[in-house]
Amino acid sequence: MRPHRADRADGVHGDRVRVPLQARLRLLLPAHEAPRHRVPPGVSLLRRADRIREPGSLDLRRLALPARARRPARRGARGPDPPVGQRQSVSRLHLGRPPSDAGARVIADVAAAVVQVLVVGLGAPLLVGALRTLKARLVGRRGPRLWQPYADLRKLLGKEVVVSTTTSWVFRATPYVLVATMLVTALIVPVTVARPPLAFAGNIILLVYLFMLGTFFLALAGLDAGSAFGGMGSSREVAIAALAEPTVIVAVFALALRADTIDLGRIVERFGREPWLAANPAHLLAFAAFFIVMLAETGRLPVDNPATHLELTMIHEAMVLEYSGRYLALVEWAGAMKLFLFMALLANLFVPWGLTGAVGPGPMLVGLLALAGKLAVLVCAVAVLETTVAKLRLFRVPELLAGSFALAFLSLMAVILVR
Repeated sequence: MRPHRADRADGVHGDRVRVPLQARLRLLLPAHEAPRHRVPPGVSLLRRADRIREPGSLDLRRLALPARARRPARRGARGPDPPVGQRQSVSRLHLGRPPSDAGARVIADVAAAVVQVLVVGLGAPLLVGALRTLKARLVGRRGPRLWQPYADLRKLLGKEVVVSTTTSWVFRATPYVLVATMLVTALIVPVTVARPPLAFAGNIILLVYLFMLGTFFLALAGLDAGSAFGGMGSSREVAIAALAEPTVIVAVFALALRADTIDLGRIVERFGREPWLAANPAHLLAFAAFFIVMLAETGRLPVDNPATHLELTMIHEAMVLEYSGRYLALVEWAGAMKLFLFMALLANLFVPWGLTGAVGPGPMLVGLLALAGKLAVLVCAVAVLETTVAKLRLFRVPELLAGSFALAFLSLMAVILVR
């Protein structure tokens, strides 16, 4: 019989070839199945000739298991206690038992979210009514009642909707998108507590994108109606938003850099615990920049006049000129909520005193009273400003927004240099 080429490595086909193959198979088996599968400590099953392997082949010696391999722990079994001072690792399959008060915490968080949405949704028309009444009193007029915005919304909800035949689904969906974005934003902005319901790292970016999403759909709705005034208002609104949003990002990031976090809730908590962090020129510069952006984003003087309907000067009103009925009510309600959220963000982010991170009836009531006082001061400031200044020309608005961006950039540079 002619010898095989593999005989030089493992001998003649038969006993010397079968032994190394059995050894390799035993090494691949788990060591805990049966004692007969374990390799005796005094027996060497792999000869010196077995070390000669072809390139790219598997080295079975690396798969050898210890003779006293333990059985895998049962699912849910508790392992040995960790050393003192070392945290016990938690399995991904078994996260352990939840704390005893987990259900109460979830209920408290849900209640805080509901209360915050109700405060924003129901308090926004009241804020607009207070601003209108105060402006009328400052110029010597009696003005509308404080509850007039609620009556206007109720009247619009009962009217018939008249929609142009040239519009698409964008025109009909825009009011609902505006209301939805404002309600989601109400869960991000610290309103009654320092830690909002949607508190996570990076919610500043989500906040800016939600504001931009509403502006984007409103501009599309103005173009979708096919009206010349709607297209003019959309182009103006997009130009103003493109100049205002960078200022918001830079101003808020200056505060985030000062507080060493990009979470709005943690920024408010940090400034509330350490008030001396807010006592610096960078904080005042960011406040001034954000105040100007608030006037531009909400369509207030000197950027836009919400009380006029003259076609040549309209910006926000030109985009909603084709809306009527419940659609107009939703758009007006979303605009009021946007003003409320910008003022709440300006009040609680730059003057965070009165807010706590605890969730409960007492802390939320204190935070609500503190917010009411801050909003009263801001409403007085806006009313005095709108009764003393005139509307800027459209070509002067970019200069105002460029000045606000310069203030925000100086605030950021001041924070970097001070650090």
